[in-house]
Amino acid sequence: MVAFVMLGAAIGSSGCGPRQPAAGSAAAAGAPPMQLITSDEARQPDAVPGEVRGVREGVTAGDPQGPEIVVDSPEDGKHYQPPVAIEIAFRPRASQVDVTSLEVAYLKWISIDITDRVRPYATASGIRVANAELPKGSHKVRVTIADVEGRKTERTMQITVD
Repeated sequence: MVAFVMLGAAIGSSGCGPRQPAAGSAAAAGAPPMQLITSDEARQPDAVPGEVRGVREGVTAGDPQGPEIVVDSPEDGKHYQPPVAIEIAFRPRASQVDVTSLEVAYLKWISIDITDRVRPYATASGIRVANAELPKGSHKVRVTIADVEGRKTERTMQITVD
């Protein structure tokens, strides 16, 4: 089961760009889900509490004029069987979102950059993954995005797979 802490509205409410497989495609017909976090990564030592910046789940940090990061799915506190749908919206405030600034980190004792796994599912509107696989356990993930003026914001979330 998956619990994704700090989330809000129902899937589809963010308006994230279409990055899901087209109906009838091999991916839509049951291709393997996207491996967000591997079992080897999950076995790495956890970060010591208080030593990783931005670890307060559900809190957006950074420039108050930077893009807002809104997690729409899965819903806060609910449990899910993987694979899980992930939908995160980027909402511009002062200027347009710069999708090339996207950084996604799996927060362990030494943080693991998982941006390249997520990038194919990201647009300036957000991140949309229909089938994310995570191993059992508790996982902290930080998403960072900036606007074209360089104003960064980040959001850290807790994902628990039972």
